[in-house]
Amino acid sequence: MASAQRLQERISAAIEAELRRFGLELERAVVKYLDDNEVNVTGTLRKRVTSEVKRVADSIRLTVGVKLRYAIFVHEGTKPHWAPLDPLKRWVKKKLGISEPAQIEDVARRVQFKIAREGTEAQPFLMVPFELYRNKLASQIAEGLRREFAA
Repeated sequence: MASAQRLQERISAAIEAELRRFGLELERAVVKYLDDNEVNVTGTLRKRVTSEVKRVADSIRLTVGVKLRYAIFVHEGTKPHWAPLDPLKRWVKKKLGISEPAQIEDVARRVQFKIAREGTEAQPFLMVPFELYRNKLASQIAEGLRREFAA
């Protein structure tokens, strides 16, 4: 019985190690998506991409995400709403390179009205990389198990 538990622990440890590697790889892919698609104007999202592996009951779970309150709204998009002006001003300044305060205010208000009319478009910065990498996960875990039991 003890040998079966040791075997199960070796298997779990190998899977956990591969999930950690995969999580880091997925983090890099998410950051690349943010950069390539200019979603990451201020840099805040890219700095907060994390992955975590946890054992929960009889399973091992990998979570990749961004621990920012507004990240879900960027990822999923929004319905029309009244967006706060100060973050829009920062966005206008950074994204559009406008430096004159009155012009920043004007453009930010125009963006604010557009969001109030149309909402914001989804930027699926987590889902797109996950879909690209998901088929790789099983083979990566299998390779990790081969390495573990070849030793």
